[in-house]
Amino acid sequence: MFLLASSFWHLPSVISDPQFFPVSVHPVQYVPMHLPHDPAAAWAAEIPDSTAIRAADATWTWRDLHAAVNRAAGWLDRSAPEGAVVVLQGWNEPAFIALREAIYRTGRTYAAVSPQATEEEVRHVLRLTGAAVFLRAGDLPTHGIDAVPFDEPFQGPAVDVPDRRAQARTLLLTSGTTGLPKACVRPVKADLVRMESMVRNFNLRPEQTHLTATPLYHSGPTIFQRTHLALGSTTVLHRKFYAEDVWDAVAAGDANTAFFVPTHFHRLLRDDTGVSADRIETWWMAGAPASSALKERVIERIGPGRLWEFLGSSETGTMAIMPPDGHLAHRGSVGKPPAGVEVRIVDEAGNDLPPNEIGTLYVRSGMLMTGYLGDDAPAAQWRDGFLSVGDLGYVDAEGYVYLADRRTDLIISGGVNVYPAEVEAVLEAHPHIHEACVVGEPDEEWGSRVVAVIVESESVSDDDILAFVRQRLSPAKRPKRIVRRSALPHNAIGKPLRSEVRKEI
Repeated sequence: MFLLASSFWHLPSVISDPQFFPVSVHPVQYVPMHLPHDPAAAWAAEIPDSTAIRAADATWTWRDLHAAVNRAAGWLDRSAPEGAVVVLQGWNEPAFIALREAIYRTGRTYAAVSPQATEEEVRHVLRLTGAAVFLRAGDLPTHGIDAVPFDEPFQGPAVDVPDRRAQARTLLLTSGTTGLPKACVRPVKADLVRMESMVRNFNLRPEQTHLTATPLYHSGPTIFQRTHLALGSTTVLHRKFYAEDVWDAVAAGDANTAFFVPTHFHRLLRDDTGVSADRIETWWMAGAPASSALKERVIERIGPGRLWEFLGSSETGTMAIMPPDGHLAHRGSVGKPPAGVEVRIVDEAGNDLPPNEIGTLYVRSGMLMTGYLGDDAPAAQWRDGFLSVGDLGYVDAEGYVYLADRRTDLIISGGVNVYPAEVEAVLEAHPHIHEACVVGEPDEEWGSRVVAVIVESESVSDDDILAFVRQRLSPAKRPKRIVRRSALPHNAIGKPLRSEVRKEI
């Protein structure tokens, strides 16, 4: 078992600013719903023999899910300190969902890491979170890191563990400007507010079946799957995303709703099997900026009235929603803030800007994180209860939000956040690379792709560089193109001028 000391929170306080008043959007009053706090227990009591999860190799009823959660919860109570951080690493499978729900039920803190993460990335996450338990799917490489296999917590008896979910937290891993992931802390209440908002704004219903083909370690697919779970809906679970498998599921009528990032939509269009898309009534797109051209192609393929888009982040939850009838009427917009969400655009001095002027986007709602975890975490940008993750944009006179940029240095490739500093640190560890500067290059399929501009100390081939980074970086972070220069532009203190490199690329 992987055991470490208990973790501690170090959260930034909110900076008040009496001059900072919301003017951009006036939200409708938010009225709470009453989704069950413990879906597995609630729906096992109501509809025990109905299907909770359907995967390629297993179908779990609500009774099955509840029993699995009980076994895992009992194991956690025997194996981990109260309030401890438990990290999961695995592909999409029923056991992943059961373990996650057991972590919440026992009042512990949930975090997840990509199944494609390298040894360095996994070790960093375990150090950062202060994980007491690390649970890994049995078919993943061990990287020499001690872990508990997914099946072990389910071997003991089913124990009816009291629900301590109110004490639970979610740690969502999100990169900071220093490169390696940071962890933002989300209380259960913030997640519940977001789920309730999604039910209202997307007209979600218990009888819908949700297709989850995007990875559950990521916050976007997870919040959709958790929301459908809370409603008592069936989850159709694909281990990994394959366009052909998705189209097969669509043709079979396996689902009514589905969430994908823009890169997945590109692949669905590229590998289109021609089946009717009518049986999925709601498709969601988020996770990275999407071009109007892509949205038009998707709408043409799936039919009008079916594509929703939203803007959100791990730190803020949902910030804006674009309904199906808005894509063509408001090209380039990510939608309007939903009820209970306030958005404002400010200049560098903190002054509110009028419509159509670009500034920093701030948001306030019940979905916000409480802060970042750890002493080395970046200071969140708070103003009078409003939070910014550094997005630049503007709001038009009708209240529609438009993004101008996504955090100056951030590269979003296939819905995955890639921070250049992490990639540069790996490249500069190569014995023949003197200096590196990493930027994003527009790519229709990926949104952006990673480009590395390097200065060599000795000649080195692309293949050698890629073999080097392959051992240290997960696929989304690896350079897709390598450019060589004799020198990089620098500012007065010697820092590479990324903006100048980006212009050149």
